[in-house]
Amino acid sequence: MNYEKNNKFSGLALGSREQGDKVPCKAVDTLPLRYCHLIKVNVEDIENKVLISATEIVNRFWPILYTKNDRKPDRKSS
Repeated sequence: MNYEKNNKFSGLALGSREQGDKVPCKAVDTLPLRYCHLIKVNVEDIENKVLISATEIVNRFWPILYTKNDRKPDRKSS
């Protein structure tokens, strides 16, 4: 990735085969939240991991979940 060029950095995926900087991550359930009304998930290719990391928060507060799933490998039929 050439950081000197104009790029769409928001489209980069974490945990993919691409090389990049390591980014520290925390499970949502480890956050000391007193309330939660909305969880917005805007990540590439790890939406399920984020939502799994928020299981206790979701069960406790029943927030609105706003996420996207626009990449073909993520789409699963139910």
